[in-house]
Amino acid sequence: MQLLPTGRAEFKTAMLAIVKDSPALSAKIASGKLGRDEVVKIVEEYADFRRTNPLH
Repeated sequence: MQLLPTGRAEFKTAMLAIVKDSPALSAKIASGKLGRDEVVKIVEEYADFRRTNPLH
């Protein structure tokens, strides 16, 4: 079972859709600073963002 897209562009598109409300994290993904190999870091950073910026 594949949970994440395998291609770089597809992964980037999927992650940007998920973290779109986090400008800093979106910028890191869009620039290529964070990618598929750093998926755990992406999830951790997004979780931290959500804790300090709860949904309304």
